[in-house]
Amino acid sequence: MRTWTWIAEVREDGRNLDNANLYERPDGVVLPAMRSVIKAHSWRINVYQSSDAGNSWQFLSTVDRNEDGNRGGLWEPFLLGLPDGRLACFYANETHSAENPAYSQLISERISDDGGLTWGAEIFAVAEPGAARPGEPNVERTRDGFLLFYEVCGSQNCIGHTSWSPDGVSWPGNIGPAIPNTCQVAQGLAWTTVWCLRCRTKTHC
Repeated sequence: MRTWTWIAEVREDGRNLDNANLYERPDGVVLPAMRSVIKAHSWRINVYQSSDAGNSWQFLSTVDRNEDGNRGGLWEPFLLGLPDGRLACFYANETHSAENPAYSQLISERISDDGGLTWGAEIFAVAEPGAARPGEPNVERTRDGFLLFYEVCGSQNCIGHTSWSPDGVSWPGNIGPAIPNTCQVAQGLAWTTVWCLRCRTKTHC
């Protein structure tokens, strides 16, 4: 990864694309989820697809959208394949800021049963009314479930946190335990097996 070769680009006229996240489906189709925005006016979480290793891209779907600049934005999508074959998309969501109770920002999740073509109802994966702003979600699978990593700004100084789910869909909803000595964009990486050994003597190692 010391050098790179240009292959193709994804663009939408009149809109900025950012916060991209890649996922490869079991059938080999590559899906990037990204934020598509017209500043202070329109926010969308869009998904594209490529069946030729990224040489060409086609629009697939919109996970969520907000065309009302007064309701806030949508940010930072993350795609996750679930054990039952469904696809999940997590993203930071400001659009519940004017509701009762009001959420400055929360982490939403939507599920697709057809590989990202259509999306189901919104799930509040992490939400706390008031100033808390959980965001930057990313998920790793463990032996017994899923760990969601995220930052909490607003009420906290963007400290990293985790939440656990047995299936990647059912979450406690509230903000989970903090990760010590972290700040912004907490990332998790799952290893196949991790052992921590503390030896009493050299002969036991």
